[in-house]
Amino acid sequence: MTTKMIAYSDNKNTVFANIQDSSVIKACSYKKDLKRLNVTFSNGNIYSFEGVTYARFLRLVGAKSVGKYFAEKIKGKYISSKRTFVVENEAIRSLGRSFR
Repeated sequence: MTTKMIAYSDNKNTVFANIQDSSVIKACSYKKDLKRLNVTFSNGNIYSFEGVTYARFLRLVGAKSVGKYFAEKIKGKYISSKRTFVVENEAIRSLGRSFR
């Protein structure tokens, strides 16, 4: 089972998930106001997916296999673009604040 840590930004608009037991996905973040899912893959690539619902994000990070859920329900189904910022670092900073 995939282990995750979830944290929220100070304004509760952005949700971060650190995915610990996936060979495909390292971290995710979700911007509620933009309906944007950001995914950091294990190979270091970062992509944004537009129009993803918050419920879909929650199902992704709650899935038994995050990589399988991503491949079946998100990949190729949403407009995506490669990103240059690091979602993982955002998640780590936020998680650090949440668990102090």
